[in-house]
Amino acid sequence: MSNHCCNSSDNCGTQTTETTETDNIFKVKKEFTILITYITTFLLANLFYYVLEDNLFLYHSGIALMLLVYIFSGYPIFKFTFQDLRKKIVFTENFLMTSVTIIAIAIGQYSEAAAIILFYRVGMFLEDWAISKSRRSIESLLRFKIDYVIKIINNKPITVKAEDVEVGDIIEIAVGEKVPLDSMVIDGETTLDMKSLTGESIPKYVKTDDEMLAGSINLTTSIKARVLKIYSDSHIAKIINLVESAKENKATTEKFIRVFARYYTPAVFILAISIVIFSQLFSLGDLNTWIYRALVVLVVSCPCALVISIPMGYFVSIGAATKAGVLIKGANYLEALTKVSLIAFDKTGTLTNGTFDIIDIKTNDLELLNKVAKYSMAKSNHPISKSIFRYIKMDVDYNLIGKYSEIAGSGVELQLEKKKVVAGTLKLLLKNNINISDSDKLEDTETVVYFAIDKVYIGKIVLRDNLRDDSEQAIENIRSMGIDNLLILSGDKKSIVESIADKLGIKKFFAELLPNDKAIIFKEEMAKTKGKSIYIGDGINDAPVIALSDIGMSIADVSSDMALESADVIFMNPSINSISTTLKLAKKSRKIIIENIVFALGVKLLIIVLGLLGYASIYMAVFGDVGVTLLALLNALRLMKI
Repeated sequence: MSNHCCNSSDNCGTQTTETTETDNIFKVKKEFTILITYITTFLLANLFYYVLEDNLFLYHSGIALMLLVYIFSGYPIFKFTFQDLRKKIVFTENFLMTSVTIIAIAIGQYSEAAAIILFYRVGMFLEDWAISKSRRSIESLLRFKIDYVIKIINNKPITVKAEDVEVGDIIEIAVGEKVPLDSMVIDGETTLDMKSLTGESIPKYVKTDDEMLAGSINLTTSIKARVLKIYSDSHIAKIINLVESAKENKATTEKFIRVFARYYTPAVFILAISIVIFSQLFSLGDLNTWIYRALVVLVVSCPCALVISIPMGYFVSIGAATKAGVLIKGANYLEALTKVSLIAFDKTGTLTNGTFDIIDIKTNDLELLNKVAKYSMAKSNHPISKSIFRYIKMDVDYNLIGKYSEIAGSGVELQLEKKKVVAGTLKLLLKNNINISDSDKLEDTETVVYFAIDKVYIGKIVLRDNLRDDSEQAIENIRSMGIDNLLILSGDKKSIVESIADKLGIKKFFAELLPNDKAIIFKEEMAKTKGKSIYIGDGINDAPVIALSDIGMSIADVSSDMALESADVIFMNPSINSISTTLKLAKKSRKIIIENIVFALGVKLLIIVLGLLGYASIYMAVFGDVGVTLLALLNALRLMKI
């Protein structure tokens, strides 16, 4: 197969499609036309050579046409062979095909030589087509490029290049246009089509202070937004980088097959030479007959069906997952998912919605508490912070915020107009020696955030986070796959975590944990299990335990950079049912890859035996190589339908 098998500018806000896909389609059509010409010529040559052989002119014309087909269709293969030899790389499939066909011509097998090269070239074409088809399932999510956007300058809309837009600039997004950059709505409300990012078919409603991701489509009304990130730092750019790097993370099976092919190919050469030598030493028959049989063995023994179809199986699986809104960072994680026996869940934003409802505010100075709470939550990406920030309606002057630090699992500390603000858990405030009345310390059955300014306690906000609608079904689906070792690791209060665990039927849970505590407990649980482990968190406070797990998953808000960087599997569509879907995809891909290995080796072994006995022709050997490879590729492409 291909060489790797072996070793508009005038309009405002216009989105233009990259030319890569168009170029690829043109190349496919061009190559298809060339191959049809070669195949037609080859069939005509065989007509002259076999059917009209009594006419010497047509007979020799047939030979000439076969050699022309051989030379022109084989040119790319000969070129790759020459390049490999210059690098002192000998035993490649291109070298095998070149040497086999030269020997075939030398013993007068012109039709077979042309057939080997021609159908090998057809195989190269179909392989590239299959890879292109699976790649488009990934790139269809991402293939847009923003050339120009509408920037508001002095209250006037001006068309500027996207790369000239900076953080803080105000842009306008018309109906029907893609959101060009990660931004926040500052004027207007609309609905966004998020299918290209999350796979979610229901449009998302956004209003003032809501964030929007680059790549979503404005469906309803024109809006104005403040840019949060330049394009190179945007969420969509990070996804593109992840998809590209996913191809570099090889599965164990994939690595083994490539090492296997490195030693397998020279071994086949030795076997073929040995067949010819021993046949003559023991006078088993005519030399040309045994050379022909050796050529059958050489052709059918090419490892392409394995070297191509196995990586292709993983690649198609990653593409199918991406199309469904699941980013898997490499085939190694896909393979590990087939061996999972332990799954641990964070609670907030994973088993629960992560969008908190404010159910009570207790303070003697509501205006002060609102201001302190709004500014405290302004720079945090935690679900609790975002919920409080959205709830309190007031403008934020970021210049008033000085030093700002987020304490994982506890809260935030900041300077606000040169006064120290502490916001977070009761433990965090007590640690800062802030006095709180006993009545305010009373245990709540909900989530509570306490606030203090200059060591003076000013009040608390009580929030409720409800269980996801699909959490119970998701846990049931996971159990139906034979995985029952489930636990919850949460920083929330024991009473809240226990309530969630009871509703889901999860017997083992740990509460009031800091990130490092989660890592310690999870490590202990991993030591008790033989299979692979999964940790599913929000990607914000769970970096230590995500890094510790065999497969770290994030079901966080898709705008979370931490989720993209720390997790191995990211659910862009925030449905916890994606866990069982991903596990099923991994098992299905594993099954298809094993099918391809068994099928390829079985057919090749059968044809080798028939070839040695004189019952297989080179045409059968070509099927055993190119035909089996194509069937394996088509089998792998079935994963795109999952």
